[in-house]
Amino acid sequence: MTEEWTVSDDGTQATVAGREPISLWWKINVIWWFGNHGDPLPPDWYRPGEAQWQRVLFWYFRNPLVNFNDYVVGVVDRNYSVSGTSPVLARDLLAVQRTGFKVSVIHTAVPLPYVSFTGMKRTWLGNRRILFHAGWAPQGDLAIKFNITSDDS
Repeated sequence: MTEEWTVSDDGTQATVAGREPISLWWKINVIWWFGNHGDPLPPDWYRPGEAQWQRVLFWYFRNPLVNFNDYVVGVVDRNYSVSGTSPVLARDLLAVQRTGFKVSVIHTAVPLPYVSFTGMKRTWLGNRRILFHAGWAPQGDLAIKFNITSDDS
């Protein structure tokens, strides 16, 4: 079965269907937590020009505990609905060139909240972009991020 998302016309609600559950035996295997079930090999853009074994090794160091975040505490292997700020499936407003807060809730037996903030600040060091998010992203993974980057591009 193939994963399929249905998004409301106003972009504030979405439903995912067709996800395959991960076995409980994998979820309780602590060694498996450090794997990357969804993306076991790095994408082409990651460290191009290096040997494949190096790319894979650094890919796993870059993304530790992916299976734990996605499947043990996350719900990437479950079907659910999500509601929140439009566009509901975006992790932050940077994707739609807006600033401000974005919130969503994944509707499971226990509601799973998510909040993100995208902002711009002019400082003596130049323009800075602030990006923060925490909680269960609309795709189902537990995510925490805080970045302040230069926006002089």
